[in-house]
Amino acid sequence: MSGFTPEQARVIAARQQHSRVIAVAGSGKTSTLIGQTEALLADGVTPRRLLVLMYNRSAQQDFLQRLRARNRGPLPDVRTFHSLGLSIYRTLIQRGLLPAFQGDILSDGELEPRIWRWLQELATTGEQAQDILNNKRKWVEPTLTFIERVKAGLEPPAVVFKQLGMPGNARLLIKTFERLEQWRKAQQRITFADMLYDPVALFSQRSDVAAQFANHLDHIVVDEFQDINAIQHLLLETLSGERATVTVVGDPDQTIYEFRGSDPSFMLHQFPERYPDSQVHTLSHTFRYGPQVALAANHLIHHNQGRQPVLTCAHDSTPDTALHLHRVSDETSVLVQQITQLRTQRPLADIAVLHRLWAQAARLELQLLTLNIAFQLETERGVLQRHELQPLLLLLSIASGRFVKLNKAARTQAWMTLLTQPYPKIQRDILKQMATRLGSATSGLGKHFMAQLPPKCSHWQQEQLALRGSVIQLAEQPTTTAKQLVSAWLNNTDYLNALASGAFSAQQSDEQKETVKAFLSFLQQNDRPAADADGWLQEIQKPQSSQGAKGLTLTSIHKAKGREWPVVLIPGLNQHFYPYRPDGDLRLPVDEESERRLLYVALTRGQQEVHLFTPAQGDERSAFVAEMEIPLSIALGKALRDPATPPTGELALPTGVTPLAQQYVQRMGAPLTLTGRALPSRATPNQIRRVRHNYFGVGSLLREEGSQIHIRFDDGKTRVFERDIVIGMLEEL
Repeated sequence: MSGFTPEQARVIAARQQHSRVIAVAGSGKTSTLIGQTEALLADGVTPRRLLVLMYNRSAQQDFLQRLRARNRGPLPDVRTFHSLGLSIYRTLIQRGLLPAFQGDILSDGELEPRIWRWLQELATTGEQAQDILNNKRKWVEPTLTFIERVKAGLEPPAVVFKQLGMPGNARLLIKTFERLEQWRKAQQRITFADMLYDPVALFSQRSDVAAQFANHLDHIVVDEFQDINAIQHLLLETLSGERATVTVVGDPDQTIYEFRGSDPSFMLHQFPERYPDSQVHTLSHTFRYGPQVALAANHLIHHNQGRQPVLTCAHDSTPDTALHLHRVSDETSVLVQQITQLRTQRPLADIAVLHRLWAQAARLELQLLTLNIAFQLETERGVLQRHELQPLLLLLSIASGRFVKLNKAARTQAWMTLLTQPYPKIQRDILKQMATRLGSATSGLGKHFMAQLPPKCSHWQQEQLALRGSVIQLAEQPTTTAKQLVSAWLNNTDYLNALASGAFSAQQSDEQKETVKAFLSFLQQNDRPAADADGWLQEIQKPQSSQGAKGLTLTSIHKAKGREWPVVLIPGLNQHFYPYRPDGDLRLPVDEESERRLLYVALTRGQQEVHLFTPAQGDERSAFVAEMEIPLSIALGKALRDPATPPTGELALPTGVTPLAQQYVQRMGAPLTLTGRALPSRATPNQIRRVRHNYFGVGSLLREEGSQIHIRFDDGKTRVFERDIVIGMLEEL
């Protein structure tokens, strides 16, 4: 078939059969799907009986635009799952099977104030209600995420709560979900998720209604199938019925949206169970990156057992993507040096830095601001706008004199921030009255603060406020440095521990603490008087606001999914972030395979250069670094593209050889025999032991590393436990 690889041509040729297509990153799956759609139309399939489902609107528009550019006749329906769900919803309303909804689709912006109020009303204790009032973002964002997660399937909210392993003090999220459902039905409103949730819930309750929507299509094609959730899978089953031929395309190795309900089992197990006569095809050649990255990515993901065995091969047309491993002691400094060097060779817009957590970006963002290196930050708030830094920035504004130039209302609000971050366990009304009195002061703020200590408070409470007042007094001393001022606040308020105890989750705690530490380190590095630091921080942000669109990209791996850049930098390859194990939350197991998939996605975003940053100390490095077999991947990748490499015979590799490397060479059709010492397999132990966990059920004990035990459970997930904690929960079989 002209213009297609043999693998792509086989997918198109199998269009009249149920097909499951495993497509690796950069394998040209969109072109293949367009080719299959055109072939179905050429076969005489009626366009209205052909449905193409895309994961998001941008992918849907791109697909439709490319299809329309090549075809003048009638085209099939190309939809996102949600637009299709909304169309079905309206049909159900017309038939009197669902109540009509009014107004616009409920946005997060409209829901947030309602959810905030409901959380306060449903709080189980006065202290919890106060915490919700003081920390809106801490509670509202996780609640919205929980609501979305519940509506990704049909399980009751209490079941989802347990599955997510949420802390007991968050059980009011269940009641908040129920309150939302009561309210929206009374108000006849729907959310974005309800476009699918309400129709599919009705189908599950009324098989006669589901039957009305089945068997109207001859063919259904679904892109990014690894990202679908239970609701979308149920909708697909309903629409296909017994008539439609279904083709799904995706990569289980790129399933990284589990927090939205996605799961590789939909593609690996549930689809072939629903369509037992389906064929499986692979698109194993990538057109994005060369053999160095392909080999490292293969070695990494090969350690996952819950996957379809597919070996990614770099097509001959790919660039010679260079893979670099930087062993660093001061990661941010080396990152900045690398960016500075790269910007002399290419536009900054060619470069992306991919982080596991947003907090990792804080140190780099501050350095880039200082050096006036333009960047695009793909999150709502820059580091200097983050909630946890606001009291620290207010202290610097007191030192500079800008604080007293605010109007009285702004000063009063600022005092409330200083009085409640962290919250000192004093009634809010008392703190509000104190803030109001302080708002009138325009000089001698520290002295005024001490004079306003509320007499109704206990001796301990007055001491806590007095400690804050001493920091306000320190801010007014001209010899105080910015680092001294911020350090004093952290010490006097026990700020980092307060963030940890007040955070909704261990990840939120980690992010907040890392941001504060980064800010403190930044002030220490740029030693300035506290009186000057405020104005300086204001100034370094001004150029960025006008040139950010021209700069490099700072983003998360989740936001990088489906995208590519000429140069990708991946920092933080240490034991804490890969796999990510939140501090202070070791009792929660880590799904190691999910974490490995996340790094796999990051690794496969680069076209010309991929830079990895890991600690210089070996015992601090992520285990994933060794799994990638980077020296071997670089050496073999270079040799395969080197004209001097003999086309046949032996190729000696001083790095050592793995079975996967041998397999890669054979798969590429190179009649070479690799020689060198055989590297031991890191994937599985010599003997697999079967165990039963009290909660997670039966699984295989993969390995023990130091204090940690890695267990692969029969639900397809690999989890990592602290040995001392889990050992009493295991029974060896």
